[in-house]
Parts: sequence; structure tokens; C-alpha cells
Amino acid sequence: MTRDISQATTYKDKVRPSSAVSRWSMDSSDVDSGVIKDSWGGNDGTINGASTGVSGVGGSEAFSFDGGNDFVDVPTSLDLGSDSFSISMWINKSTDVIDRGSVAWDEVPLWLQRSNGSASLILYFNEVSNGKIGLQLRDSNNNSIGNDKSNTSLNDGNWHHLTISRKSSGLLKFYIDGSISFSYDSSGDVGTINNIILSSIVNGAGDHNRNYRGKIDELRLYTEALSQQQVWKLYNIGRNANWGYSRS
Repeated sequence: MTRDISQATTYKDKVRPSSAVSRWSMDSSDVDSGVIKDSWGGNDGTINGASTGVSGVGGSEAFSFDGGNDFVDVPTSLDLGSDSFSISMWINKSTDVIDRGSVAWDEVPLWLQRSNGSASLILYFNEVSNGKIGLQLRDSNNNSIGNDKSNTSLNDGNWHHLTISRKSSGLLKFYIDGSISFSYDSSGDVGTINNIILSSIVNGAGDHNRNYRGKIDELRLYTEALSQQQVWKLYNIGRNANWGYSRS
């Protein structure tokens, strides 16, 4: 299937609609004194051990996480409830998944947490299905309202674009490199997000673990369910920096 992106005029027009909430570029220009700036909103994050300024997607810069104790913590207050939302990001994983025993999530690139410490969204790898990425959504009562994994392994040392697109109807679509990987019904209230965590979970004692080993670039958050056309344009613009689009 050929997708026409010739109508795109600027990066901002096509990937920063009115629903845009936050963007963390992971570029060194947006890092200051251990803080990563949210260039669209006011949700700046604290960097804890992650390496900055490493080679990113499309000639940009990224963060690298060692799988030990590196993470980024972004305090926020975003009521997702039963509303539509989308999350877009790039990951690069070149190694096998760390085996941490009989656990559901061995490495967690992205964790959205409520004020009571429970998770509303978990993006994860586990050692059993090495390299295949999973996504679980939980409602405000901490019940699972959807969980599935990709059929494709991503631990190949290449950059991969991931998009989570959820409609208010509950239909959630998970895209890898612009194409749908899986979908499921995630009807329910996911509540208010108080922390966005890159590269770890936070347990009941407040400790960070299950840390991700790999790179992350260009994390974006929207309060709409991005269409497949929007997702495809995000993917293509990100991987084709030489097309002349501004990254701002």
C-alpha cells in the first residue's frame, strides 16, 4: 500500500495538532542541569543516570539507558479518564531482554503512574518473548483492561517508531513503524496520570526497577487518537530528516 505524504507542508502542521500536550525531544539543547524540557507543555522531567547526547533517530540526539538504575521521571497531572489519547516514541534496542526471573515485565521503557502508585499503562519487554514488545492498560481500580504483544522482535539495533492510539470508545491500536501491530478493546477509566516514567517501574516502596536497556528518542503525548495517516507521517518524517522538515 502506498501512502502519500506529499501534502505535508511543515513538521508542525502534521504532527503538532491542537491536541498536542507534551514533547520531549531528548536533544541536548532541551537538557539543562539534569532536566529534560517539555518543549510543548510545562511537564519537564528529571534525568536520573541516563546518558544524554547519544546518536538518535534521523540525525537527532537521544537518551541511552543501561538497564541498571537509569530512568527519567516526569511529574504531571493529566486526567485521561475514558478519553482519547496517543503516545508516540522511538526506541532502539540492540541487546537481548534482561531475564529478571518469573516476572511479567523484565524491562519497561514506559510506565504511566497514578498518585496512589498504581500503573495505568505499561509498555514492556519480557525475557520469555525476547524482543517482542507488549502493552498493558489498567483502569483506575488497577484492573487490566487490555494486554497484548507484538509478533515482531525489536531487539535488532535499529530505530523503531511506536504509537499508542486510544479512542474514547476504548479501541486501542498499537503501531510499529507506521503499521498496526495489534489492537484491543480497552474500555474503562484509566484515571489521572501523575508521573510519566521512562525506563523503569515504581514499586509499592517507591523504588525504581525493571529498568530498560536501550535508547529512547522523541516522546510525544496527544489528547486525541491519532489516525493511521497521522502515525505514518510521524514515522516517515522522523526517519527521513533529509526531507527538510523542521523538528521543532
